[in-house]
Amino acid sequence: MINKKQLALSLFIGAGLILIKLVTLAFASPNDTQLQTVSSLFSMGMWYVPLLFVFLYYFVYSSICYLVLRVITYTLNNVLHK
Repeated sequence: MINKKQLALSLFIGAGLILIKLVTLAFASPNDTQLQTVSSLFSMGMWYVPLLFVFLYYFVYSSICYLVLRVITYTLNNVLHK
């Protein structure tokens, strides 16, 4: 069963982590390989590839946060009810 509060919190945390990753990428040095890869993909007309990676990272980060929240809740419920 999906806990809606945990899902919303994990989506919010995932968005925050993606925002932090994008800001650090934006302020990276020009010699950074990730920044060079993204700019070359945009110049080749493959603008959708970095966007797909952003969605993939968002999904992974949100899923990990949700899983951690579920494990914490399960552990706390079993410890407190015994």
